[in-house]
Amino acid sequence: MTRFRSYQGCVLLALLDQIQCDDGGDMRQRLCLHRAFGQLIETPTGARLAQEHEKLKLPARVGFGPIAGTRQISVDGRRGFHGPRGITHWASTQPVIVLNDHYLWVDQEIRDREMPATLGHELLGHAPWYARAQSKKILDVFHLHALNEINARLVGWTIELETHQGLGDREAWSYIRDPAAYMAELKLRHPYYALTYSTDEMGDALGALSLRLAAAQNRLIELYASLRRHRSWYRVIDHFIMVHYMDHNSFRALSGYMTDTEAVINAEIGQAKAALEAMALTAQRFQGEVDQQSVRFLARHSKNALFDELQNKVEEQTAALSDLLDARRTAAKSGRLGIDSAHRDHWHEQVTFEELVKLYEQDHEHFKKRPEPELADQLRS
Repeated sequence: MTRFRSYQGCVLLALLDQIQCDDGGDMRQRLCLHRAFGQLIETPTGARLAQEHEKLKLPARVGFGPIAGTRQISVDGRRGFHGPRGITHWASTQPVIVLNDHYLWVDQEIRDREMPATLGHELLGHAPWYARAQSKKILDVFHLHALNEINARLVGWTIELETHQGLGDREAWSYIRDPAAYMAELKLRHPYYALTYSTDEMGDALGALSLRLAAAQNRLIELYASLRRHRSWYRVIDHFIMVHYMDHNSFRALSGYMTDTEAVINAEIGQAKAALEAMALTAQRFQGEVDQQSVRFLARHSKNALFDELQNKVEEQTAALSDLLDARRTAAKSGRLGIDSAHRDHWHEQVTFEELVKLYEQDHEHFKKRPEPELADQLRS
């Protein structure tokens, strides 16, 4: 163990030697960054990729900053946030990484769980491949390739699982269930992802966008329907308080959860609208080019060997993540993962959403007399 910690310390020092931490002279920011770097290196994946990064001799800048589309939320009574966790872009000769400055506000437990994974996603997932794309003079094309994002997500999901003993990010489970469906849905969520393409899609970017536009419109309709269904549960809560005289304090945690979830759905609607607009404007631009310059440019560079190499890496990481999740599923079934005490304490003597559904079903006769909440597709996350 001592030898391993000594090895970790050497890897950390070598990595930090290449990193410019933009902490603005703020000691709290500096401590948060250094703590996250240390936690990152303590994971097997973080240590291995940090070593690879050090061999590239790739300088990078890392700091905190505001990121649009972020909202403060409560996670089982702890301060958290919903929105992009970080952003990486290439500036002249190096990657610049901006971590969401809400990490400075959240509870320590959430920061410790998420921030090392976010740092790994950006610095060890995106940055090295941006550098390689730059050296091959295909940076613009790489930025629009879907493998860029999914590779970084795989790095981040794996590091988060290695950082703590929970079940990890829900999105990791969604991806493993059906990678193709997950990646297709991701492109409907955000204006940046909306303009990314698989290798095959780059062969006909305009055709891909045309098909995606229809899917994006359907998703927006579904999000509005989800919002209506979500709101329909408020009157169910009111019914049990006002008609059945249940203690309103027993709905405190659920009411907070419902408010945060409504805000998240509204944020997703805003992002979906922006994605739809970005697709429509880009398709219009592609169609307006007499020589189809942009479409031909993407098609010409889509077969670069770098993408074959990254595809192999993604398949490798997908298999490793699947094994990790299988192990966590087995541990959860056997009760070896333990109990999230914050979750248990926050919901102690509180009505959960699942319990609200049961109450509703038991009192179904009452609700037959008036408009009924749609149960089938109710969001429960």
